[in-house]
Amino acid sequence: MLDEATPSFDGHLAYVVTATVTIEDDPDAIAAALGHVVDVPQRSRPFHWHQEGVKARRRMMECLANLGVCAHIVIHYPTARSGMERARAAAMTTLLPLLLDDGVEDLLIERRTPDQDRRDRATLRWALNALGDPPFTYSWGSKEDPGLWLPDAVCGAVSMYLDRTDSTWFDQLVEVGVITEPIYLHKA
Repeated sequence: MLDEATPSFDGHLAYVVTATVTIEDDPDAIAAALGHVVDVPQRSRPFHWHQEGVKARRRMMECLANLGVCAHIVIHYPTARSGMERARAAAMTTLLPLLLDDGVEDLLIERRTPDQDRRDRATLRWALNALGDPPFTYSWGSKEDPGLWLPDAVCGAVSMYLDRTDSTWFDQLVEVGVITEPIYLHKA
């Protein structure tokens, strides 16, 4: 599952792309675990890290650890507003071999605009071709898809770490082994 964030720190934007890999590949089991984070049937809005309180964030941290999530993070920094799509393409191209090495065969990406999704599709086709066209599928989902809440939470924790708002969440994810070493592209 893939999501992105664009925190600002030291006067510059960063473009963060996170792909989360779960050991548990049963969508029903993932949905059940996420049901402990928020009351899914009663919830009128999707989980979004920056809109959640401490209790929901804490439950999400437990969910990420319990599902055996591994999060690969690519940070493109600094990133000009006009360069965000190039940063995303570079991050996705960097992430793809890591996902393949983890045995990932299917990627769920948070839907953006039709034009942006077309650019993502072209990036993935090009990167997969460069890697010898391994068996790999990808699709798009909306923020309402609970599976996409996982990378949203990781992006939120990484953003708070990068903008120096609060490193606690990031540190917790590192401690339980959810976050691998972030990869920096164009680090200043």
